[in-house]
Amino acid sequence: MGKLCRPKFVISLLALMGFVVNAATAAAISFQIIQHDSSQEKVRSASVVVENTFFDYFFNQGNIVTNFPTAVSFSEPEDQAIYYKSLDESKEGLCNYFIALIMEYDVSVSYNPEAVVLRNIKEIKWELFDARNGTKLSSGIRNIEKVKDSSDNRNGIAVLSRSIASDINKFIIER
Repeated sequence: MGKLCRPKFVISLLALMGFVVNAATAAAISFQIIQHDSSQEKVRSASVVVENTFFDYFFNQGNIVTNFPTAVSFSEPEDQAIYYKSLDESKEGLCNYFIALIMEYDVSVSYNPEAVVLRNIKEIKWELFDARNGTKLSSGIRNIEKVKDSSDNRNGIAVLSRSIASDINKFIIER
């Protein structure tokens, strides 16, 4: 007679059940970066680093993640028009949360305005919305003041981005 329960089968079944439970509890998160930069109209590479870091962070936390293309804006009313349109599309896409990230650049005293360095970013603001009903749930700001030379690079931008994503994620988890 054969065994009723084979160890490999049980392990496979438990792994599959774990995947199904995780997928059922995963949040669907969308986000968009809005770039303020009076010196140029194209998307900066530093904004792309933040975008990639956010996407990877939330995906690695077990969420379903999507993002809208980074937009360049020159005013707060323009910001709102951009991210409220994305918020509406997030609702249509059945997302749970929408994050608007506003990156403010100041390269007026930069030693290298085109470089992917932390010093070229003045601040990053964020607003977290319940995408299902449009309610603002949280917001924050991270000012970039003194930057160590060892952090003034692509990796420094990624570390800052992960820190902001972690703060937002903590709020989502506690909710």
